Amino acid sequence: MRLRTITLLAVGLLFVLGPQAVAQVRQTPQPQVSDATAKLSAGDIQKLVDQLGSAVFVERKAAANRLAAIGEPAWNALRKAAAKSDDLEVRRSASRLAREIGRKTFIEIRHFGAGGGYWLNRVAFTKDSRHAVATGGAVILYDLQSGKELYRTMEVQFARQGLALSQDGRYFLTGHQNERLVRLGEVQTGKEIQTFQRHTAGVHGVALSPDGSWAVTGGDDETLRVWDVKTGKELRQCVGFTGKVRCVTVAPDGRHILSGHYGPKSNNLIYLWDAKTAKQVRSFEGHERDVTAVAFFANGRSFLSASLDGTLRQWDSESGKQLRTMKHDGGTNFAALSPDGRRALSAGSGDKVVRLWDLTDGSELYHFEGHVGAVLGVAFSSDGCQALSSDSENTIRLWRLPKPDAPPD
Repeated sequence: MRLRTITLLAVGLLFVLGPQAVAQVRQTPQPQVSDATAKLSAGDIQKLVDQLGSAVFVERKAAANRLAAIGEPAWNALRKAAAKSDDLEVRRSASRLAREIGRKTFIEIRHFGAGGGYWLNRVAFTKDSRHAVATGGAVILYDLQSGKELYRTMEVQFARQGLALSQDGRYFLTGHQNERLVRLGEVQTGKEIQTFQRHTAGVHGVALSPDGSWAVTGGDDETLRVWDVKTGKELRQCVGFTGKVRCVTVAPDGRHILSGHYGPKSNNLIYLWDAKTAKQVRSFEGHERDVTAVAFFANGRSFLSASLDGTLRQWDSESGKQLRTMKHDGGTNFAALSPDGRRALSAGSGDKVVRLWDLTDGSELYHFEGHVGAVLGVAFSSDGCQALSSDSENTIRLWRLPKPDAPPD
């Protein structure tokens, strides 16, 4: 009788909670913001950080407890103090508190995907940040709230590394290592609406112009081609390089193209092109292995690159000068710029870690662990507060990021 009662209670609970109670998508409870932050200014928080170095134990302890209760709003001040304070005790305590706050706050929201060795090469948020577009062998659309796969289209065996979304969020452009076609489709439906047919080998790098009127693609046939999106016709080729094309991007004003290269003849160079004439403007030398990502900053005068050599590099587009280098050990499969251009994400190949970088000083802000395979793709949400990452084990993870700092006055 007792066993029957327990069974009936369990069935009743499942009926009340519904199928969400047994969903396969893992969701982590979101951190709660403490009321301790209600009236605290940045100056108030900094005073508490400084108090971590007080000669009086009770004052140090009180400051630490208060900062722990404040949580995320105190995190960046603690991180900076851990790195730069002249006081050893402040550095030690700030480092410990920043780690504790980070573990509770910057977390995996959920993960989804079938698992099992299917490579999800790239991932991107849709414009409204409610869905994720991913490319493996196919183009796949997921609902981010439920993790449910909404459609799967254009399935071809092996890696589909090319993915770009139009600025208005309506279309995707994609290329595949085993397919000579480049395809344009509707994000909402997955329907193919245009193809581009002149490549003679697989296509890795794809990008759309800001107004969506033209596209640029490159791949293993060692060509870089510019297309008319409406007609599907090739407009011009960028010539004057050797080696295969791994990645491409278009400047925010549409005036220039960047291409990143790989292969024994490439010297792992990056090239800047005039989009209208297809003439080479300059090249950038420094990476020691495949260039896996290039991304312009909003001003178009500088850009970020990533490589399997394990570095992210920031460059001046006009002078060709390298401005900064950041190290992601084990190689970087991809990198993405935040909407405000002040942070970057990198996808770890060897260490299977997603790293978040502060591009104002080149420091690592935070890192996210959980992938069991190499991380292949990363992306920021439109508000910069969440990230997506995809891996070689058919899994996508949604992360909560530190809130962007207010820009300096």
